[in-house]
Amino acid sequence: MPKLIELKSVGCHIDIKGNVYPTFKNGEPDLNSPMQLDDCTIEWYDQLQGVDKWIVRFLTPNFYE
Repeated sequence: MPKLIELKSVGCHIDIKGNVYPTFKNGEPDLNSPMQLDDCTIEWYDQLQGVDKWIVRFLTPNFYE
């Protein structure tokens, strides 16, 4: 299992490569349904809060220019 960081504000987990995994109700990531940060919607980015926003900004530095 890859090392993942939970993004609680959007109900997902993320890995260092920018793959985003939805979180099941039990708190575990759905490793069978990854998507790239580039494929996330603007609404998804708008829901990011606190540390979650910092983590995503770190992984996508050109997105927030």
